[in-house]
Amino acid sequence: MQTLGKSFVAAAAALGVVSAVPSIAQAAERDLVIVYAGLIAPGEIYEPLNTNLRNAGFDVKNLWLPGFDHRKEAGQLKATVDEAKKASPNRKVSIVSHSSGAISSRYYIKALGGTKDVARSVVLGGVEYGSPTGCVLPAPANGACNGSAILNQLNAGVDTPGPTEFYSIRSSTDPLSGNLDGRQCRATVKGYLPAAVSFDHAYLAWDPRVVPLVTSSLRGNCPGQWVNSPEGSVTFANSVDMNRK
Repeated sequence: MQTLGKSFVAAAAALGVVSAVPSIAQAAERDLVIVYAGLIAPGEIYEPLNTNLRNAGFDVKNLWLPGFDHRKEAGQLKATVDEAKKASPNRKVSIVSHSSGAISSRYYIKALGGTKDVARSVVLGGVEYGSPTGCVLPAPANGACNGSAILNQLNAGVDTPGPTEFYSIRSSTDPLSGNLDGRQCRATVKGYLPAAVSFDHAYLAWDPRVVPLVTSSLRGNCPGQWVNSPEGSVTFANSVDMNRK
């Protein structure tokens, strides 16, 4: 009887180990979200957002790059995604970028073949058609300047190549609209200060109101409105307004 009891315990333990395997595998296969910072933004400032995304069930990798060379950093972003897909080919990977980080993430998606590997691109206050402040930086960090070579390349043809889904989240008083032509989900939170202060543009990374919008976007649910703008309808002139209030 004692032997039978030990066998039962051993069998139960074995079953416990076996039943734990799927949960471990599921944890390893959670959707990966790469959070990519804006210009010279310390990676640590995104940790409140990262923590909320982890609590929502995503695996989060914080990619902290200085933002001085958009093409180079797009290559580093590609390497990060390639590594994740090599380890788990069927794993879903999405990117959350902020401010000028949108340039590198879109360059990777559009110019370096990222459309096949990136499920969703979620952008906070994206510099999509240029920013006046981007023009004061030396090359190659001046890629955010309207009319720069990299922006001209990105904005030639449809801005939002599929199958990647594109989501934009911005403050209503952000001087940059973040709009792209093609299919894009656009969501907005009410701004705190006028556009000229540029507070809301930077604060998006910390704004707790943004968290559920990012989470919804990463799950494929547009928290705003899907818009399909004709090619060429978005320009620098209609993207930037330093007088938004």
